Amino acid sequence: MSQTDKKISEVVLRNPQKTVDFTISELSKLAQVSDASVSRFCKNLSLSGFHQLKVELAKASQNEDNYYKELDKEYNRRNFKNRTKRDNEYFEKISDSAVCC
Repeated sequence: MSQTDKKISEVVLRNPQKTVDFTISELSKLAQVSDASVSRFCKNLSLSGFHQLKVELAKASQNEDNYYKELDKEYNRRNFKNRTKRDNEYFEKISDSAVCC
């Protein structure tokens, strides 16, 4: 991730709910980058553009619990492919209990 992308992500992650209401210019000003940098940031996330970023953030904030629960499970599946079956069961159990509590 470039330094410019890091600046943008810091602003977005600080308050994703407010980011939904920003214009591209407002986000770029807060992140101290250009409007084009925000567009490239969205493309780097495999999004079609700034509008899609806002849509995805809105979806996440509306259903935050389920969103992060699914994200955690997918992260575990994707990043621990070489685990044994026993390891997989253990990590699934931990993932489920951590999200629930």
